[in-house]
Amino acid sequence: MLCLAPMGDHDRTTKRLMRGVAHIERHVESPIVEDLSLSDVAASAALSDYHFHRLFRSRFGMPVMDYVRRRRIARAATLLLTTREPILHVALAAGFESQAAFTRAFRRVYHTSPAAYRARSRDVPWLSAAPISEGVLALLPGLGERQPRCETIDGFSVMGLSATLEGKGRGHIPKLWHQLAEHVGLERFAASDRIGISEGDGAVLEGLLEYIAALREAPGESLCPGLASRAVPGGAYLVFDFEGAPTEIAQAYDYIFGTWMPGSRHVLRTTPSFTRSPPAGEELEIWIPVADR
Repeated sequence: MLCLAPMGDHDRTTKRLMRGVAHIERHVESPIVEDLSLSDVAASAALSDYHFHRLFRSRFGMPVMDYVRRRRIARAATLLLTTREPILHVALAAGFESQAAFTRAFRRVYHTSPAAYRARSRDVPWLSAAPISEGVLALLPGLGERQPRCETIDGFSVMGLSATLEGKGRGHIPKLWHQLAEHVGLERFAASDRIGISEGDGAVLEGLLEYIAALREAPGESLCPGLASRAVPGGAYLVFDFEGAPTEIAQAYDYIFGTWMPGSRHVLRTTPSFTRSPPAGEELEIWIPVADR
């Protein structure tokens, strides 16, 4: 006979929160523009306003209505790139009362105007508020139950292969790692920390990512021919544990940058973020540079 384990308090809370999230997503995706209040969302989860807000903020890192606003703006960004609707119509569909108010809110997220974003015709998924889902949360185990740990490190050097990618081109990243393994040989590849660097320069705000698949250099090691050398700055980093397939790392990154970080009290440094996999290890960590507090 199959015995099912009883659902714990944490599971019940998550299920209720996800009912509220589903209610938000139905509202954001609906072609009918309606007001949405905290009370509406909390009622869909059978919780009081106070308890839903407190649990949502603790679990997902930002206030409920901030998430609603950022999801509306993310939806509007999609409409700008996939339709020819006038910007005023997109603004109204996103729940804004005027194009000017929409432009101000849009610029705070995407660092450019809706018109310029549409003209550039390139998505910036790591700035968009990614939809919260149980699948995404499973990639970042423990997030919400506890804060990511903060570590301060010294700088170090890496050598690797780089490529400039658009958001939709990040599926090329695993191929870059295969090319690096072939270039240096499997023995050298397996013996080093594997560092995946996402450059944090101005091009990132325009939807272009310079990604470097790299190995940590040993002290005194010579640069392998055909590889580029990069210095990873020292300082404070938030470290997120990741559990998932390599193809899902981009999804985790988008959630951290677009949804979790804006609601946190941390300030990003303008230095590269990176992933780290130790030698012969299956675990992977995402390191996000933050200012010391």
